[in-house]
Amino acid sequence: MIPASAKIFETLPLIGIAGQSGNQKFESLLVKLEKIIDEKRSDLIELFYDLHKHPEVSGKEMRTSGIIAGCLREMGIEVKTGIGGYGRDLL
Repeated sequence: MIPASAKIFETLPLIGIAGQSGNQKFESLLVKLEKIIDEKRSDLIELFYDLHKHPEVSGKEMRTSGIIAGCLREMGIEVKTGIGGYGRDLL
């Protein structure tokens, strides 16, 4: 199950920086990310505590990888699972 706090990832596709070049793209991205982080700060903190409340052995992060994969799928990103155990790979 994906914690409600993981829904913060839904806003990431809104960052779009098309039509800008070099440092402009980077600065624009930073400004947009800062805004999203400020708006979603409590959700990010909740997700942080949730993930740390359920620690997993390195390389066997079944729950964590499932949460992240679910968030990415909700954003419309294709996720290929089962690579290297619980590893996830973006397509």
